[in-house]
Amino acid sequence: MVEKLREIKPPADLKEQILAGRAVIRPPGFDWKPVWVALAASLAVLFAIVFLSPVTKPDQAVAAEAFAVDYLEKLTRLDHKASTLPELQSWLKSKSKSIGTGAPNGLAGVPTIGCRLADWEGREFSLICFKPGVEGLRPEVHLFVFKREDLPGLPERSEVHLSQRGDWAVAGWADGDSSYIMARVGDSGSLRKLL
Repeated sequence: MVEKLREIKPPADLKEQILAGRAVIRPPGFDWKPVWVALAASLAVLFAIVFLSPVTKPDQAVAAEAFAVDYLEKLTRLDHKASTLPELQSWLKSKSKSIGTGAPNGLAGVPTIGCRLADWEGREFSLICFKPGVEGLRPEVHLFVFKREDLPGLPERSEVHLSQRGDWAVAGWADGDSSYIMARVGDSGSLRKLL
């Protein structure tokens, strides 16, 4: 049988026929289009987040209100005591020419307790304490007056920012050359009528 198999002679051009008939199978090429689309979409989202979203800065009004409440809760003394606003304004002006001493109309004629000059992170302010109303749990109203340039983030007087910080009602606004923070233990409605 082996002899018979040796007698079989393949055609001389068998190799060429095999190679010529071979189908060329190429692996599928990598499609870059979906990658580019995904990359472009990612860049568009990143651009929107970085350039179109509002920059979140610490809200100056909220920081000032938090400072005022914290300051009042730790307050142990006043620099000068007097029972009328003009007396306190005169004393404050004699100590600092640059700090405002104004007060809203709702506090005109309200008896005062005293005042203080201090600073918050390098920003000088005056604090005037009023004692309106009946005796009770902290009926005082405290008015912080800053130079407007030192606390420019507060809304105009017509848009007073009222908030509640625990037991404290707080109002913040700017008017003329001054920025004001007013605080009192109670609800924010108790401050609205003093503005």
